[in-house]
Amino acid sequence: MKKVFFIAALYLCYTVSSVSQDITVLGHDIEWSEGKITLTSGESIKGVVRYNSKSGVLGFDDGKGAQVFTPRSVLAFEYFDAIRDHDRKFYSIEVEDAKGIKRPQFFEVIRELQNFAVIATENPLQLKIRQTWDPLYATFLSTYGYNTANNSYVSKTVAQQIEILYLIDMEGEINPYMLITYEEQPRSFSFDTKSKSKAKIVGDDAFKELTAPYYQQLKSYAKAAKLSFNDKGDFLKILDHYEELVEKN
Repeated sequence: MKKVFFIAALYLCYTVSSVSQDITVLGHDIEWSEGKITLTSGESIKGVVRYNSKSGVLGFDDGKGAQVFTPRSVLAFEYFDAIRDHDRKFYSIEVEDAKGIKRPQFFEVIRELQNFAVIATENPLQLKIRQTWDPLYATFLSTYGYNTANNSYVSKTVAQQIEILYLIDMEGEINPYMLITYEEQPRSFSFDTKSKSKAKIVGDDAFKELTAPYYQQLKSYAKAAKLSFNDKGDFLKILDHYEELVEKN
């Protein structure tokens, strides 16, 4: 029953704002999938949808013609992701950016718990040119007698995207919890790429407050199970344990 109240909190959050949004994030666009979109007008439309997390654009086709939606015109949408093999749910929520400007963004519901939920948003994909020292390139140059001291740096195009996990309580208050940076860059002398990710916790106090009666138990569980709070997969396992503790009481 409490999860129903969480959904209501998301709708409330949107209403208040509108009166005054192995697979990595860098992976690939999803295929067209059966889904439903609820517009800000309250109208629900069904058809096939495709959400591009790299651009934040939502595509829709009901057989009568294709349309494109942004977070400003959408209240919520859901679809079955065949690649990840599960249903996915998103809400459009207005949040303040680093410049203090409020804009709606799409947030995916990652976990719905008894007294709060974890939602996530992804920043648009960015391409950066980075000068890096390449040991393989240095070896290649030295083989032919070149000085490698200053010539072993190569320019590589790095694809970067940031995913942010938020905690939202029953009143609709949102606090960032974790920033995850995903990167992909080409390997030396290869058409392949290598991926890496780095996570940083930015909202531990909010998490402690929301899980207050069980926080120490969660720390003990994580230590025993060798789970890390700043790893997304591990964090979700810790949340599953939190739900078990709440249900027992």
